[in-house]
Amino acid sequence: MSQNYLPFILLFLLISNLKAFAQKEIFNLGAVVGINIASLPNDECDYKGLNTGIFCNADINKHYDLRMEILFSQNGEYILPKHYPEIEYRKIRLNHVELPFHFDFYVNSFNSTKFLPDWSLEIGFAYTRLFSYYAEDRIGYDITDQIIYDYIDTFLFQFGTTVFFTKHFGYNIRFSKPIKNYMLDLTGALRLIYRL
Repeated sequence: MSQNYLPFILLFLLISNLKAFAQKEIFNLGAVVGINIASLPNDECDYKGLNTGIFCNADINKHYDLRMEILFSQNGEYILPKHYPEIEYRKIRLNHVELPFHFDFYVNSFNSTKFLPDWSLEIGFAYTRLFSYYAEDRIGYDITDQIIYDYIDTFLFQFGTTVFFTKHFGYNIRFSKPIKNYMLDLTGALRLIYRL
């Protein structure tokens, strides 16, 4: 065989393997939208905020995958301020960028039975950073400059579960606990998931 054909043979083998690799659908993209539920110091009402973003799954096998998310997350108990006025607040918005990394275990899959939905358990960690915040007192005055933060980023321990009611749509419940400040409470998130 002539060596002139060797690059074409190698290219053909490479393309064939890439096609087989792509058909396995190793990576899966999707989007999430939902709400965070938390509490705030000296606040009688629960703090509710947006939790939305995109994710990428890397499928290990039928029952396991790794997930990374990029989220815009409004949460009240990720980071505790160094100083804040002990007054009655009217409006508070704490905006974070959140980067969760999770290990997901799929208890069931769509291929194994027609009667049970796809259900996964998740455990992992997240890096979060406060990038903006806003606060008003009960009269409506902006008191944002009176709130002082010692640090603006932290790591979270996270766990939760997802139930897919179709192949593409599911409900997710996730709980987060800040690692840096043990005084902060567990927070929750209720989210709708769409996977491609």
